Amino acid sequence: PFPRTHLLLGNVLATFTYILLSLCITTIALCASLGRLDLEQFGMSANLSAATALAIVAVTAPLIPLLAALMTLIAAWTRSAREAQAWLSVVQLLPTVPLVFASLLNLTPKLSLMLVPSLSQHFLINQLLRAERVDPEWIVASAASALLLGALLLWPVARLYRSERVL
Repeated sequence: PFPRTHLLLGNVLATFTYILLSLCITTIALCASLGRLDLEQFGMSANLSAATALAIVAVTAPLIPLLAALMTLIAAWTRSAREAQAWLSVVQLLPTVPLVFASLLNLTPKLSLMLVPSLSQHFLINQLLRAERVDPEWIVASAASALLLGALLLWPVARLYRSERVL
């Protein structure tokens, strides 16, 4: 037998690895495919270099522990694959809610908004794609809020893993 914390850490790390790999592949594919298009004919331009792709992965990576903890929480809390799938379909909408409000309210980036996970990454990615200067303070605030929320979300997951219900 091994401690349940090892099982929890294994699940979170496996989920973390999968999300990181997915993020890297998606970002590289997006930058490579959009880089081949003539965006200027559509009245658009974007900074799609390899450095930009790496920067996008870097500013988005702090969301990964939060997402891994959230997915592990759903897996531990639900009783069947069907129930987990139902919850995941609802949870997938959560990161888009701040983006909808931002577009409806025409919000502009500022330090206080960098504390909202997914919204802050949205603002940072837009600045990177426009080749604008990104304030390091915003990056720190964005990363810190996502990492803190991810750590806080691990607390209920750890409690669930201590119960007999999970195994």
